[in-house]
Amino acid sequence: MRKGKSSFLLILLLLVTSLWPQSKPPNQIRLQYYNSPSGVLILPECIWAPAGGGGTWMTELQIAAITDVSAIYVAFCYGGGNYRGPFTLASNVSSGEVKIWPNILEALDNIDPDNTFSYYGRVGALWIATEDLIQEKILALGKTNNGPYGKIVPALADIDANFCSNEPFRPMIIGGLVNNNAYRSSVGGFNMSSSPIEITFELYDASGAMIGSPFTETFAAFDFKAFNPFNRAGVPYPNNSYDAAYLVILPESGLGRVMFFGATASNTTNDPATILPFQLR
Repeated sequence: MRKGKSSFLLILLLLVTSLWPQSKPPNQIRLQYYNSPSGVLILPECIWAPAGGGGTWMTELQIAAITDVSAIYVAFCYGGGNYRGPFTLASNVSSGEVKIWPNILEALDNIDPDNTFSYYGRVGALWIATEDLIQEKILALGKTNNGPYGKIVPALADIDANFCSNEPFRPMIIGGLVNNNAYRSSVGGFNMSSSPIEITFELYDASGAMIGSPFTETFAAFDFKAFNPFNRAGVPYPNNSYDAAYLVILPESGLGRVMFFGATASNTTNDPATILPFQLR
């Protein structure tokens, strides 16, 4: 390496070292490691319900213990601020061990002592936590299947980078949305907070032009919602057809924190694919 280039790299290294904080504030840590093992995880969508084209959609839950875990708890939030649990899902899980529940909502149906409540025909989000939120770490994912078709959704950590919020102001965007003769898209969100939040949605086409009209949703505490953004914006198929559209998610008021996700599905096979959002700031 030439001496001039070597000297430049050394100076750059020293400059970065001097500017980089030796001890990051907690907020910076929460924003940086947004998909690390955690003591609290959110699976934004799980389902156990009949499929429109036949068969049954069901979500398989996989949890990997990164450390020894004394207990894993799960709560199912299924809309309107309603939830079941938390229930003890597993105990004394060793580091490196993977626990699998082929149909997590059926498993919770068997655990739940209330026999009058049925988990079949429902969709919602899962709150997953360890006994010791600081020392015990897990990773998790959901595999939603109907025969040969399905999608995988990772469980995300409870940190600001994974949520849309008003305080701090964190708008989001979901891209890759489609509404035509071949595919359809949907969007869902889970408010993990005990406070409500009002959010405005704006839909745009690939040219950057707004599609239809903006619409507003209020997420109650622990609320789960799922909807077709094209229908909500007033531009449903077949009168309207769009590809490569995107949804801008703008928090308006309230202290809630909503984790969003998107999905596309084939109109022929109903085979779905997951879309995760991006932060806009």
